[in-house]
Amino acid sequence: MALADNITVEDLLASGQLVAPFTIRHAIPQSYCLRQKPGNRNSTSVRLFRDWLLWEIASHKQVMRLA
Repeated sequence: MALADNITVEDLLASGQLVAPFTIRHAIPQSYCLRQKPGNRNSTSVRLFRDWLLWEIASHKQVMRLA
């Protein structure tokens, strides 16, 4: 038995290696913040990382039926 956030166990749930015994989900009012150096906001590497990160979050929400 384990308590974990969905993003950590998404692949295990999808593959059936881990089973959620209850359909209850608890929203935790926390978030992540992407910080960057002033002036780097438009750098190619920062923009690519930010775009990838947002894509991963959207994909996770879709898989976990959160969006």
